[in-house]
Amino acid sequence: MALFVANILAIEPGMGQQKPTKQKNHPLSTGDKQSLSVELSPGHKFNQATADALLAAGKPANSWVKIPVDFAYKWKTTSITQTACRYEKTGAEDNTSTVLKLRKAVIVIGTMKDARGDIWQFNARGTWPNNGMYVEESYESGPDGGLSRKSRVISFEIDEESKEITKCSQLIGKTSFRLIAAGGMSQETTTTLYDWKGSSVSTVKSQSTYRRTGLFAPRKAVDGKPLYPLFVQYLKEHNMADRIPQEPTDA
Repeated sequence: MALFVANILAIEPGMGQQKPTKQKNHPLSTGDKQSLSVELSPGHKFNQATADALLAAGKPANSWVKIPVDFAYKWKTTSITQTACRYEKTGAEDNTSTVLKLRKAVIVIGTMKDARGDIWQFNARGTWPNNGMYVEESYESGPDGGLSRKSRVISFEIDEESKEITKCSQLIGKTSFRLIAAGGMSQETTTTLYDWKGSSVSTVKSQSTYRRTGLFAPRKAVDGKPLYPLFVQYLKEHNMADRIPQEPTDA
């Protein structure tokens, strides 16, 4: 979760854009219009506990998904290419490829290995990397052997004195991963910026290529939450007790 800056959403809409041109009927947008509670809108007092309860409502507390073993590595890239950008209010578009150099963009895929050798990813409900920013992501295996990820970042700008919300925005990203030659992985992401009402502001499409930099290792915890007990609980609740592995000894 802590590596969300370049990895979850790839490129924030509007970054690195050239002068846009106005076009119509461009098939951009994640298609996930999602309004927030009015309690999280500008003019209301910000309370992180209240915001957390509202944003996590209805989401499972212990969710795991089995993923293709070949994705279970530590991956790194040094650049992301923006391939298209659309501004919803004006309809203006920028289809110029723009390469953004990155100091370090790392993705660690895979959380736990079961007794049969299959790899599982833990889909956390959401975390607060810092005050005023909520991040959540979930992975899903595809029927074609690929892997996808849906991500959401909610950002609040808060007045220091009054503690009122002055601005609230949502970034929703949909990413598809594919394995490529020479131990690589491609990533294609569509990211849409929304206001708190769920109206889209802009959409960016981007792509990147990752290389393996480390082998899979089971994780003991995510954001301070012990994972082995949750994994055991999930397997038991889904009639897969025979898949329960020994508790990892190394992080």
